[in-house]
Amino acid sequence: MNRLKYLLTVASVATSIIGTFGTAIPATAQSQTIFCSPYGTSNGAGTKENPMDVETAIKQIPAGGTIYMLGGAYTFDKTIVIDSANNGTAGSVKTIRPYNGESVVWNFSNMKVDPSNRGVVLDGDYWHFYGFEITKAGDNGMLLSGNNNKIERMIFNDNQDTGLQISRYNTKDASIADWPSYNLVINKQLHL
Repeated sequence: MNRLKYLLTVASVATSIIGTFGTAIPATAQSQTIFCSPYGTSNGAGTKENPMDVETAIKQIPAGGTIYMLGGAYTFDKTIVIDSANNGTAGSVKTIRPYNGESVVWNFSNMKVDPSNRGVVLDGDYWHFYGFEITKAGDNGMLLSGNNNKIERMIFNDNQDTGLQISRYNTKDASIADWPSYNLVINKQLHL
C-alpha cells in the first residue's frame, strides 16, 4: 500500500512544476508561465531550458500569467514600455518576478542621461512587479502610469531621477480621471 501511495504522489508531482517558494503551478497553467534569462532570445521557447528575453515575454504573457526571471544582470540600452493595451484583469494580474528568489538586476547603464530615458514605463493595468532591482536609468527607474498595479519588494537605485515616479505617461491626458489610480507600492527600497 505504501508503494502505491508513493507512485500516486510521484504521478501527482509530475503533473505540476514547482514555482517560487515551493508552490506548485498546475500543469494547466504552464502555458501561462514564461521563463526569461539575461541571455534569452526573442526566439526562445520561454522554458527554463530555453528562456526568452524579457521584452518578448512582456509582450506575450497572457492575463493571469507569470514571467519568471532566472538570476543575473539584465542589461538594457532603451526604455521598456508596457503599453496601455498590455493589461491583466482584476482577477488575473500579469506578474514578473525572479524565479525561486534568485537575484535579478535590470541595469540601464547603457542609456544616455535624458528626461525621456526611463528604465521602465508601466502604462498597462493589473501588473505585479515583485522582488528585483532597477538601476542606472537615464531618468526614472520606473514611471508608473497605469492603474491597479502592485509594485512590491522592488529596489530602485542609482537612477538619474526618482527611482519610482507615479505620473501620467501621455502628457495629453489633461483630465485627472486619466491619471494613474489604485496602484499599490509596498516594501520598496529606494537608494540614492
